[in-house]
Amino acid sequence: MRTFTDSELKKAKNYPISEILKQNAFEPIKAGNRTTFYFSPFRNEKTPSFAVYPNTNTFFDFGTGLGGDVIKLVCELQKITFIEAIKMLRENETFFFISPTSTKEEKDNFLSIESIKNLSNSYFLKYIEKRKIDIAIAQKYLKEIYYKTSPSQKKNFFGIGMENQSKGFEVKNCQTEQYYCLGSKDVTIIENLTFQSWSIFESMFDFLASLTFFQKPIQSNVIILHSVSMIASILEIPHPNTDKIYLFLDNDKAGNKATQELTNHFSQFFKVFDCRYLFAENKDFNEKLF
Repeated sequence: MRTFTDSELKKAKNYPISEILKQNAFEPIKAGNRTTFYFSPFRNEKTPSFAVYPNTNTFFDFGTGLGGDVIKLVCELQKITFIEAIKMLRENETFFFISPTSTKEEKDNFLSIESIKNLSNSYFLKYIEKRKIDIAIAQKYLKEIYYKTSPSQKKNFFGIGMENQSKGFEVKNCQTEQYYCLGSKDVTIIENLTFQSWSIFESMFDFLASLTFFQKPIQSNVIILHSVSMIASILEIPHPNTDKIYLFLDNDKAGNKATQELTNHFSQFFKVFDCRYLFAENKDFNEKLF
């Protein structure tokens, strides 16, 4: 079996990941102090979720959970062995791989907001009470949303919604218990520059449950994902003076995976705390209140 000296391995591991991406026309989409984000070379996507860490010459693909050094990346892209990858890297070979291509365009469903009102309807207030959320807290952050899902629809559907960063609304239909995004899908950010920490919640009701549970304003900036699929969009925390990250994701398979991926990413720069111990016996923070 072929073995390599320490100097040979070091040379291979020092081949810049950014150079491999550049050779295949992948340019940086967003560059921070410690992380550079690209569209993933493994699939088509609209939000860049492929993180490269120049200081360590490592990567992490938030869409697949795959990460490692440049040798691992070459193995995955070229579908070759560890030994073959080291040989290519040592010889400074040019790397080309087949980029993912779309096979069809997905059509957006018709969703139209007809009216937005302050949260006051007794039907919605009873739903808030059912979820054990403090009504005054809910009224501060939520709106009544009336919408249609078809141009021919005569009567409006209705739900409770929270505005996101793209001016869309993340809406909960209180009858069907389904979530909808009216407008562009995005996270909700609640900033308070007094604090240097960030708390990340999976859903708007988990955020409201935390405020109800502690009965005081949250002592941090806040990001509400509305879906764990959005974690790739928050990998660059807005403020450079951040020192702590608090995670409040669900106690399920998706929440476990997202918590681990965010912890792996953010712990390179900040102190990260998995706060699910607060509702360890429950699926999420809101369920703890029941």
